[in-house]
Amino acid sequence: MMKKTLTIAAGLITGSVVLLTAVPTLAHGGYADYSGPDKHGRYRDRQDDESFNRHGYRHGLPFAARVTMAPPPGAFVSGIVRLEVRGRGMVNVELLPASGYTPKLGVFNVSPDGELAWLDFDTRRLSEGRLDVRISAFNVPPNYPGASEIVAMPPRVWNLR
Repeated sequence: MMKKTLTIAAGLITGSVVLLTAVPTLAHGGYADYSGPDKHGRYRDRQDDESFNRHGYRHGLPFAARVTMAPPPGAFVSGIVRLEVRGRGMVNVELLPASGYTPKLGVFNVSPDGELAWLDFDTRRLSEGRLDVRISAFNVPPNYPGASEIVAMPPRVWNLR
């Protein structure tokens, strides 16, 4: 396990307030990569990120997810519907078609500790009728290699009004 320290990388003075940015650095002097995907849409190796262990678990806990708030199968839904997922190690949670991965119907907000994800799903932007959906949780950001998926809500049919 590599030891990290914080280095003040930039500062900005506005009025009487000083804003500083802390950037994690590694013991050998390199910077940890928190910048997102490269120009090819790929993420760098997580070997220096201590929030993931070698099995891909965030904060050392096994990955888990389950839906805690969603309309039941066959429900008539309209307007804005709150969807909620609870678990451990969640990094990305998506509302997807019952089969396949596109089009994404919604991307959830995920708490920093990876234990809560929520989405205010706006059904008004969709046409009325049958909608077959599922909720999937992933332990890595979108387009990151080596993702594990948990279907937090198996496919359901909702009727949009």
